[in-house]
Amino acid sequence: QLSISRIHIQAAGVAGPVDFDYDYAGVEIDGDRVILYNEESCRVYSLDGHLKFQGQFDFSVSCVRSGKNHGNSLIVAGSEVMKEIKLK
Repeated sequence: QLSISRIHIQAAGVAGPVDFDYDYAGVEIDGDRVILYNEESCRVYSLDGHLKFQGQFDFSVSCVRSGKNHGNSLIVAGSEVMKEIKLK
């Protein structure tokens, strides 16, 4: 797992460091958000560094992607489980 506490985001004219304390194994950039995840949880940040979602899971996570509507859900997958998480 990667363990860094600062990530630099530069996209669509938005740039700056984002500080956080989270050990992640994977990262996805989807439009205006950054998805960080590890085997048991995930976090979603906006490009300006605001935490939009954080969640713990009761199964081992291998992949997290945007859902059908890109802004409204996440697909969280493990070896035997796939769940769609609705975002507010």
